[in-house]
Amino acid sequence: MGSTGARVRELQALLVRAGHALKVDGDYGPSTKSAVLAFQRFAGLIADGVAGPETMRALASFKVAPDERPGAVGPLQTDQAKQGGTAILGGAAIETARQQIENAADRLAPIPGFEWLSGALTVIAVLLVLGGLGWAAYGW
Repeated sequence: MGSTGARVRELQALLVRAGHALKVDGDYGPSTKSAVLAFQRFAGLIADGVAGPETMRALASFKVAPDERPGAVGPLQTDQAKQGGTAILGGAAIETARQQIENAADRLAPIPGFEWLSGALTVIAVLLVLGGLGWAAYGW
C-alpha cells in the first residue's frame, strides 16, 4: 500500500487485462489491493494482497510480449498532457470523437451523393487530432 510509479502501473494494467475493473493510475491503493487479492484467489496463490514474485509471474501471462512494459507512460499519456484538452473535450475524449467521426466517414463514403460529407468528416477528424495534440503539448 502506498507504492507509486511505473511498476504499479504495470501491475494495474496487467490486472485490467486479467479482467479486473481498476484505474491504471500508478497508485497502489485499496482498489489495487482488492484486485490483487481477487487475482491471487483466482490464480490459486496465497491471497495476501502483496504483488510479489509469484503474483507477477502469474500476471506475466497477460503480457502481449515477454519484454512488454505496460507500465511505461509516453509523454502524451501523462495526466498533464491529457488534461491539456479538457477545455474542449478532454484528452481521451478527443481520440474517441476522432475515431467516431472516421467511422462515420467510412460508412458514408460508398453512398452516392455523400462523398462531400465523408470528406468534411475526414477534415474534422484531422482537425480534432491536431487540436488534441496542440492541447496535449500545451498541457505537457
